[in-house]
This record gives sequence, C-alpha cells and structure tokens, in this order.
Amino acid sequence: MKMDLSRRAAVLLLAAALTGPAVAAGSGGTSQLPEAPPLTAQAGAASLSARLGNSVPLPWETRASILAEAEQRGVPEALVWAVMEQESGFDPAAISPTGDYGLMQINRRNHGWLQEELGVEDFLEPRQNAAAGLYLLGQHLEECDGDIHRALMRYNLGPTGAKRLWDKGIFSTEYSRETVGRMERYQAEGAAFEIGGN
Repeated sequence: MKMDLSRRAAVLLLAAALTGPAVAAGSGGTSQLPEAPPLTAQAGAASLSARLGNSVPLPWETRASILAEAEQRGVPEALVWAVMEQESGFDPAAISPTGDYGLMQINRRNHGWLQEELGVEDFLEPRQNAAAGLYLLGQHLEECDGDIHRALMRYNLGPTGAKRLWDKGIFSTEYSRETVGRMERYQAEGAAFEIGGN
C-alpha cells in the first residue's frame, strides 16, 4: 500500500513521539529520529501529550493544535490538561448553569471581546475554546509573574475576585490546589512513562 510522503512523515514522527528514539528508513538507508522533546513550558505536541496516551481523551490533531496555542501563550503543557480536566472533565460540549462553555469553560460575559480579539466563532469547538482559554490563562500567568496558584485564582474568580482574596492574605484556593494537583499528576505520569519506557 503506497503512502504519500507527508503522511509517512507524520506516521514516523508519531512513532518517534510514542516510542522515543527510533530508526527511520529513508531512500538513503536509515537515520535516527529525534527523541520527544523534554517536558517544559515550551514543549511541543510530541512531548508530554504523547507519553500520556489516553489520559488526555482528545484526538491527536486537536491536542497538537492546543499545544501549539499553549506554547505561543507560555502555558505549561501539564497545566493545559489540568485546567481542562478541572473545568470540564475534557467535555467539549459542557455548558455550566452559570454560562461557562466548553473544554476551558469560557464564561459568556467574555465571549464578545474574545470574539473580537481572537476571532472565535464557536465556544464549543475544542480548538477555538482552547485558544480563548489559553489566551486568558497566559495573560493571568504573565500578570502573576508565573505564579500558578495566583494565575488560577484569576482564571477562576476573575482579577477582582482574586485580588479581594490576596488583600486578605489568601494566595491559593481549593480550585487552584486541585488544579495544581492535577498538573503534578500529569507531570508524574509523563515522567514515569519516560523512565519506564512504556
């Protein structure tokens, strides 16, 4: 069965991501495929996500798009999945009673300006929803100098609600602690895969 070059390259890259170093057969013999990139905030689609397998129940193409957006916004990969799990349980069709939409539960009061800013047309479409959520989360991380708890408080409560708690000396909430716990679990799962080679 013949396979076009771009599809073959994609298959080989996916195999490299899933199995680590591998040998690719080319017209000139064999060559080493690169290892999956290390787990960092800038890691691409073939990193932690590939090692997590079914822990992130989204199609590979959707994951790749989301991770490209996360890299652009400076959001660590494990945090992306943690927020999606915390917010919606990875349900792209989730709508809360308070008017929060999709994977990252974008509140309808933000829909108008996010449509203008990012061109989002459908807040239930996974990639568009993630683009909006990661835009917000990236801004919160920047405003909080990378402090994940504070950024998550802003994401969950809004800047005013978060500041109200900070003024009382409260710098984490049940929401932020649960989400960070999920993030650490994803990091540990990815690290265990890398060590065990499974």
